[in-house]
Amino acid sequence: MESMQTLLDETGLQYGELRDDLTNLISSRLIEVYDGSTGPQNGFYDLDNLMDYYFRITRLGITTLVTSNGTSSNIQTN
Repeated sequence: MESMQTLLDETGLQYGELRDDLTNLISSRLIEVYDGSTGPQNGFYDLDNLMDYYFRITRLGITTLVTSNGTSSNIQTN
């Protein structure tokens, strides 16, 4: 899982850009949202406070990533 701050640091995107990208990935079920203490939030999270959450790629997200890259690289999900 990655925090919003880690994603901002590693991507170099502005907050609004990353927020839009995360919103699209969440709605496409390519990533899941966690609050750090429980399981996935399943649609119950505050888009105005994404700094409070963590994000993790889903199985569908991995499949989509591997398929779009045309490779079966070693992608770790834990």
